[in-house]
Amino acid sequence: MNAIALLLCAVVTIPSIPDVITRLRPGPPVWVSARSAFNADGDLRDDLFDGRVEFLKKSRDKNVDRCNEYLGTPPLEDFTSKDSLDSLAGYSLTIVKARVVAGDAGFDNGKPGILFALRVDETYKSIGQAATDGTLYLFIGDATIPTAKGYICAKTFSAVPFPAVGDDVIVFCSVIPIDDQRRILHIEPSQQFAVEHAGRVYLPRAIKNLAPANIDDLGALIRANPHLGDSHPRLY
Repeated sequence: MNAIALLLCAVVTIPSIPDVITRLRPGPPVWVSARSAFNADGDLRDDLFDGRVEFLKKSRDKNVDRCNEYLGTPPLEDFTSKDSLDSLAGYSLTIVKARVVAGDAGFDNGKPGILFALRVDETYKSIGQAATDGTLYLFIGDATIPTAKGYICAKTFSAVPFPAVGDDVIVFCSVIPIDDQRRILHIEPSQQFAVEHAGRVYLPRAIKNLAPANIDDLGALIRANPHLGDSHPRLY
C-alpha cells in the first residue's frame, strides 16, 4: 500500500488531472497539484492556499529527511449515518462504480493527499449535484510529498487500501462537490469507499459483513437496496 502511494507521488505528468481545479465560490482553488504548489524558492505559494501555509510549513519542518509526523485529514462536516448499507444507500447523494485511471499528489483545500481520476462505469445514485458525464475525481488525504525543504506527509490510517490505476471502486459520497465543475468527491475513506484490488474486495467497516465476491456483487446489493431512492432535503 505504501509502495502504491509513493509511486503515485513520484508521477511527474498526469494529463488527465489538472494542476489546479478552481472553487465554485470565490476563494483559493479546491485542488492544487504538488507540481504547482511551490514557488521558485521551494515554499508553498500563498496565493493558492488559504490560511494553511504556516501549518503545512511547521509540519514539513519536522520531516526534513523523512516522514516523522503525519497530518490527518480533518473529518468532513457531514454527520449522516454511515453504519450500514441502508445508511450508505439512503444518505449518500452520489454513488458510483468507477475505474481508477490516474492519481496525482497535491493539496485539496490545503490538505495533502492524492487525487484519483475516475472513469465512471455505473451511477447508482445522483442527487448531489455532482457532474454526470466525463471524469470524476476522488480525494484521499494520504501522501508523501517531497519539497525542497523536507517532506509533507499525511495518512488516513484507513483499513481500505489505496487504489491503484486499473482498480475498480465504489464511492458513497454524502456531500455536494464544491469545485466549479462539480467533479471532486470528498468522503471519509474508512466509511464511504470500497475497492477491488488484486482480486480482493476491501469494504468500509460498516458493511464488512456483506462479503461480496467482487465489486459487481456489491453493486448488485446497492441496486437492490430499498433506501437507494431516499433523499434528504436538509442536506442541500
